[in-house]
Formats: sequence, structure tokens, C-alpha cells
Amino acid sequence: MRNFCWCILLLFATKSGAQTLCQVNGAEVYAGPGLQVSINGSVALDSQAHFQNFSELHISGDLINKGQLEHSGSVFIQGNWVNDSIFQANPISLVEFNGIAQQIDGTHVSRFGQLKLSGTGDKSLLQTAEAEMLDLSDKLLLTDSSVIRVLSNDVQAIERTSGYIISNRFGSLERALQTGVQYLYPVGSLANYQPVYINPTGNSSYSGVRFAAVDASTEGLPRTQVDSTICRSNASFYHLFNGDLAAGSTISMNVATTDVNSFPFLAQRNPQQTGVWTLVPSSTTLVSGGITAVNHTLSSTIDNRAFLLVRGRPSRPVISGDSAFCKNSLNRSFTITHDSSLVTNWTLASGNIVQQNDSVLTVNWGEESSGLVSAFQSDSAGCSSFPASHSVILWDNPIANFVIDAPDLPYEDVPFTLTSLSTGAVGQYWSLANQMYYSDSVIQVVFDSPGVYPVLLQVVNEFGCIDTASGSIEVIEGMVIPNTFSPNGDGINDELYLINSGVQEFNLKIFDRWGVLVFETNASKLSWDGKTSSGERVPTGTYMMVLSAKTANSTFEKRGALTIFD
Repeated sequence: MRNFCWCILLLFATKSGAQTLCQVNGAEVYAGPGLQVSINGSVALDSQAHFQNFSELHISGDLINKGQLEHSGSVFIQGNWVNDSIFQANPISLVEFNGIAQQIDGTHVSRFGQLKLSGTGDKSLLQTAEAEMLDLSDKLLLTDSSVIRVLSNDVQAIERTSGYIISNRFGSLERALQTGVQYLYPVGSLANYQPVYINPTGNSSYSGVRFAAVDASTEGLPRTQVDSTICRSNASFYHLFNGDLAAGSTISMNVATTDVNSFPFLAQRNPQQTGVWTLVPSSTTLVSGGITAVNHTLSSTIDNRAFLLVRGRPSRPVISGDSAFCKNSLNRSFTITHDSSLVTNWTLASGNIVQQNDSVLTVNWGEESSGLVSAFQSDSAGCSSFPASHSVILWDNPIANFVIDAPDLPYEDVPFTLTSLSTGAVGQYWSLANQMYYSDSVIQVVFDSPGVYPVLLQVVNEFGCIDTASGSIEVIEGMVIPNTFSPNGDGINDELYLINSGVQEFNLKIFDRWGVLVFETNASKLSWDGKTSSGERVPTGTYMMVLSAKTANSTFEKRGALTIFD
């Protein structure tokens, strides 16, 4: 006979006994609702078997399906599940794995209604499985390279107390989504529970998540292939996402706060394409118990995306300061954008550093024609920014020089001529006796008393560069009295000029040959026209001068002849 079933399977409750194998060979088996069926052993369906279950079925061993299994009741299994053929489950049906360290395996995808994990030990998924609802309870589900897929988009479709999913290889947890709610992906490693939360938007319908507790480089995603903004990356784990999460959806990855402190930024790349890890915007939120959420809002729809915690380079700093100086400029300062957590490393191509700190560099420039100020900044982990540079042009200075043309008698009220011989200048400014200022290249100056007068010439070029030259003018005390003049009105030597310098007391008397006083004055600055005090012209001839004068340093007493010509 072709259709038979050999085991104690009477579709009603049987007594427990020794473990046995219930082999269904080509049979049509029906277990109706309301029945409670216990099989003390394993159940195996061959390729021709058809088993319809509406009952509460307890299996102490394995269930091996190579035929057709239709399930609308409850199955409580303590052994392994092997599905090599057709398995159809009503969405509200239940399969509970309540044994020790069980496996879900087979060549075909098992599509459960409600899948619950209980019993003891970890559960292993060796073939992709689907479920409308998943209850992890307190169990770890090890997916290895397989996918556990939750079909219901109910946010409560996954339940747990402390259980979660571990995907050591390329497996993942996928679940159906709807917008407007936050979904939990209970994933982690053997060491830690590190869940992911997703807030989908737009046309998002499903997403898969894998927490990969391995170095991404060992899975074909070299961490050395990074964009220029990344300094180093986390070698302990990374995250993989797949599905159709729309732009604007947010993902939150809960990881250890210590990892975030070491690697505070987030990078992404498509694991199915060539490319590099690229820094993306992210934020962090302290959760509790040493856990921090790393948050990211998608800028584009996800198909496949890997995310990695990284440490970015400090931003390239900006150096501020003048870009052109005159040669030999002193104490020129440059500032840099500065974060107090960073250390600034200055370099100087020319010039001499006077002082430096993390914010300011002070330089003395010499005769160089150009200069370059460079700096980079480093954080406490040794990550350095790309260097910033600031070029400097050094202008030639003008050369200040002048000569003093002193008169034969360097007296007061006698002009001195100063001529600028400066080169490379467009303007000059004279300072004499610290109070007289001129801007011509040639000037004449007089002084009203003897003394040594400082002279300073400052010249400037078209760039504003300045040079100075200094000297001095000495005005001496002294007196010169001519002994002849001709007051005849011909415009030549018509008056007697008394030249003196520094005279403080003065008296001059002129007598004719008979001793008669014809002229007297106490004014040291005198020009006498040869007339008496009454306005009469004295006759030509020889006269006697008697001079008495005093300066700050000398006394003059002089007598001599004065000849008046016609």
C-alpha cells in the first residue's frame, strides 16, 4: 500500500514513551483543531507527504519536512527544524522553539506565522526564515549568514525581554515598515546588546540591519580607503543596512559611549560598489548605562549602505594676518582658528619666530623677499588636520639719506640747506628740533639761537615702507662787524650790517674823528644807513666804533675804525 504512516500518531493525545521517529511516507495527515498531539521523538515528512496541522502539536525531537507542511495551529518543538520543501503557515499560527540550543535549517525558506524562542541555550538560524511576528524572549538568535525577516509592519511585531539577534557573518534582521513610527532592531554581539532604531519616511517599506562585530576590512570594506576628512576608524564593529529606506529617514545606532568618545563621527559607503568611506552628518545622544545613540538622517534612499564610526581629522585651520610687509618688520602676529582641545604646530619658511602658542605666532622678518607661515592642528588622539598656509610678500624698504649744506658762518638766522638723497621713496618728511616739519626734498632752515639741533628725515615708498636717517645742525655763537660801507643809495653795500649769533647784551657807539658820538644802539640785529639819529647823513670818512657785547658763553669788547665811502 502506498500511503502509510508508521509511528504512534493517532491524532489525539498519546502517552509519552521512548524517543522514536514518526516517519510520514506519502501520507495525507490531518490534525484537527482542538486536539493536543505529543510526539516523543522526531517527525519526518518525505517528499510525497502532506501534513495539515490545526492542532497543538508537541514534538520532543526534530521536525524534518521534505514534503508539504500546512500549519494553522501551534507547534512546540524541542529539537531542530529542517525545511527542505513547502512550508505554509497561517499568519496567526505559532511555532515555539522551547528546547536547548536549537537550529532552524533546510534548503527552503521557512515562513512562520508567529515565531517564538524559549527553552534554554542560543538558537541558530542556518537558513533564511520569515515570520509575521517574532518573540525573542530572553534568547539569542544567531543568524550566521542567514536572514530573519519580520513580515508584519506592526511596530510591536518583534517582542523581547532580553533576547536579541547576532549576525556574525552576513546575516541580518529585516522587518517591514510603515512611516510615522519608530522601529526597534534588537541586534548586538555576543558581548553586548546594541540595538538600532529606525524612523522611516516617504515610501520606505522595509529595511535590514546587521550589527557586524568584526573589522570591516576583513569583509572586503578596507578601513584604509577613506576620504580625506577621516583620520582613523573603529576596527571593532560596523553596521550594514539594506532595503528601501527613503531619504529623510533617521537611523539611531546604540553603541558603547567609549567607542563614541574615541570615534565621534560617522562614515558610510556602499558595500556593493567600489569607493571610500565618506564622512556623513551625524549627532549623538547619551542614552544610559554607558550607551550612546549615533543618529543619522539619510540624504538619499538606501539600497545597501555600511556605516562605520570614525575619527575625523580636525578641520583645516585658517591663518589670519597681513599678507604683505616691509622687509625687517618686527613683531608681526598671525592668528589661527583654534579649538582649545587642539594643539597647533607652527612652521616658518623664513623669518624668526619671536613667540608662539596654540593661537598666535609672532615673527620678526628680515631681508627675505617672501615668506610662508604654515600650521596644522592635532587632537589628543594624534589626528592632525591638513596644513594651512599663509603667504607673505616682503617689500623693499626705501633708503633714507641727506646732506646738510651749512653756511660759512653757522649763526642764528643764517639759512642751512638740507637736501634729501634718498632712493626708492615717493615722499619724505623732515623733523627738525622735534617741532619743525617739512615735506620738500630740499629745504632751507634757520634757527633763532645757538645750539645743536637734531634733524630726522623719514621717507616712505608706495607700499608704505619707511626708513629714517638722522643728523644734527650746530649753530654757534659769534659776531662779525664790517669795517666799511657806502651809503650812497646805489644799492651796493648801502648799509652797515652787524652779523652776530647768540648775543644777549649789546652796545655799539660810533664817533667821528673829533670824538663826537654820531650813532648808538643796543640792538644786536642792526642795519645802519649812515644817518644820525636826527636823520642827517654823516659825511664820508673814518669813524671809531666801540663795541661791547655778551653771549651766554663769551664777552666781546672791540674798538676799531669804520670807513664810510661815498
